[in-house]
Amino acid sequence: MTSPLISMAEFARLVAREQHRVLPLPEVAELTGFSLRRLELDCRADRIDHTKDGNTRGMTLAQVDQLVASRRRGGGQAIASVEDPSDHEKAVAASLRNANRGRRAGRAAA
Repeated sequence: MTSPLISMAEFARLVAREQHRVLPLPEVAELTGFSLRRLELDCRADRIDHTKDGNTRGMTLAQVDQLVASRRRGGGQAIASVEDPSDHEKAVAASLRNANRGRRAGRAAA
């Protein structure tokens, strides 16, 4: 039997360091297949967990795993950007009521 190229302790250190490495968003988009623009917007709005260092946003492998699990169909977590349909219906009804509020009685709609 041949000896391993590196010791188990060194391997454990390499794995631990890799798990805490921050991947830039373009690399996350390439790995996951998600749109880079959508990742940027969701990070800015704090919809997804990410790491920010100065003006650079990125994600650790654990955060990427969490993102993929949350976006998978039938995933255990709900996506934060999904709205309650009843709130949407209320907003549409309020918008329709307010649309006619400023019109004068004798003028035709444009």
